[in-house]
Amino acid sequence: MIGHLFHCFYCTSHWAVIAGIAIYQPIVISSGYRIADLIVSTFLTITITTYLSGLVFAVFLAAMTKVVKERAVKSILTAD
Repeated sequence: MIGHLFHCFYCTSHWAVIAGIAIYQPIVISSGYRIADLIVSTFLTITITTYLSGLVFAVFLAAMTKVVKERAVKSILTAD
């Protein structure tokens, strides 16, 4: 079961953010409540990493689609 927690890049980014927040304890806003400040920092950082990992995944999918199309064209041209 524990292996599933680190199986995808999306889930792994959450665990990495939580570990980073626990280690470095950055404060985005200062409300006077340390736990609330860390929770806000965690959610903000997870939101940013989600957008970045989504962008990286979109670029990866575009690159893979291009490679598949190039191979299809190459196989059609060499079949003649």
